[in-house]
Amino acid sequence: MNTTNSARRTTEAMALAEDQAEWLRSLVFYDKTRDLDGVHGIEPFDILPDLRAGEHPQAGDGYLPVANSPYTVRWRVTHNEPLPGYPIGVLDPAKIVMRSMTIHVWVTPNNNAGDTLAEIEFAKFCGKAI
Repeated sequence: MNTTNSARRTTEAMALAEDQAEWLRSLVFYDKTRDLDGVHGIEPFDILPDLRAGEHPQAGDGYLPVANSPYTVRWRVTHNEPLPGYPIGVLDPAKIVMRSMTIHVWVTPNNNAGDTLAEIEFAKFCGKAI
């Protein structure tokens, strides 16, 4: 019975981690239609809040559990140095600037933040012609 319960919890946690990773992958790097930082109006490189460097909960100002779920979803974003692009397979840093992020998503039980049930890590890239 314990094995079945453990497998169920791991499967549920993995599904939550995959959903969060898919959502983060779908976000654009920059939102050119809104003032995201509230400082200088709309800026061409305002990064969406969920993609800013640092650790994030799923919602709110703390690690809030997923609604109607015994799990909490967290993610950490690390901004990497810009990488040169490879247009048509040829390195040409003068034409393409590439930015990357490494995103680590993990899911824990609400009552035990130290017990990671599922983890996903992936890289997100953005190229911009100059």
